[in-house]
Amino acid sequence: MNLYKILKISLMVAIPIVLFVLTFTIPIKFTLKSLASEEEDFYIIQFFDVWNSWLIIGDKTGLYDDGKDYFVNINGEKNPKKIVSCDIYYYGNTSFIVWGEKTLDPINNQLNHIECTRWEVLSKVESRNSFRNMFSKKYLNIWDYKWFDDFREWLGYFDDYEVP
Repeated sequence: MNLYKILKISLMVAIPIVLFVLTFTIPIKFTLKSLASEEEDFYIIQFFDVWNSWLIIGDKTGLYDDGKDYFVNINGEKNPKKIVSCDIYYYGNTSFIVWGEKTLDPINNQLNHIECTRWEVLSKVESRNSFRNMFSKKYLNIWDYKWFDDFREWLGYFDDYEVP
């Protein structure tokens, strides 16, 4: 084989690899650095995998420190669970801020349902994917969205977990 063919094959292999890696550096949605000072109510949530539910860890007044667990159902088209990869919300320790219409439980008058109309990632993106963790945690990239779970499922690639 001559040098030209070797170079051509090397480029054909290297270019897709470089483009793939570059996609991790393209921000799609940036995280919020701090809590917004808005009049509108919002809640800070994390996914709690043991109960397969969202846990409220704070609101517009700040993070809760009373030691209680406040579980809530998050529904709506803007539900982070419907949009973000399970590597981020289920296996990571990523916090989200959600806005939406809330429903109180008639028995104990506690919040039990939010119809999510908007969401943001608070502070940093955490993932169980070690390759993803080599890149910035200040934004979501194209691989952090739900389509990636669907793509892996289509490929039949789920090493030790399934998409919840």
